[in-house]
Amino acid sequence: MVYLAWLVILLVPYWLGPIVVWLTQRVGAPPVFEPFTPGRYPVPEGVAAAFRQTCDALTTEGFHVVSDLFQTGQVKHISTRVALLENPATAELALAVAMFTVARPTARSNGSRAGRPRRLSAPTRWATPSVPRVSR
Repeated sequence: MVYLAWLVILLVPYWLGPIVVWLTQRVGAPPVFEPFTPGRYPVPEGVAAAFRQTCDALTTEGFHVVSDLFQTGQVKHISTRVALLENPATAELALAVAMFTVARPTARSNGSRAGRPRRLSAPTRWATPSVPRVSR
């Protein structure tokens, strides 16, 4: 009977662990993509230009865009834009993916350190490595 009690104590984390993880998840496991509309989702200009360049390069190879999707909220502060392209002549599929983070303005109180110069300290003497000279 003592062995059974120890066995239960040792196996409780394996039974309760997945339940605790499932209850504490903040984001759903299946990703949610929405159709991309340019005015609704902010995409940095550099990311948008690189994404367009990738899609244009695939278009010259015979691909055309089947769907243009956007995902936000799956990972905190990271947005994803995905384009699915298809080449009907060869039945090939291609994905163009752009993942980026958008800087959001934050409210700071008057007591914050914003605007103050930082003081960095560095050692005054640097240790130089000694390398033995090789004689020829």
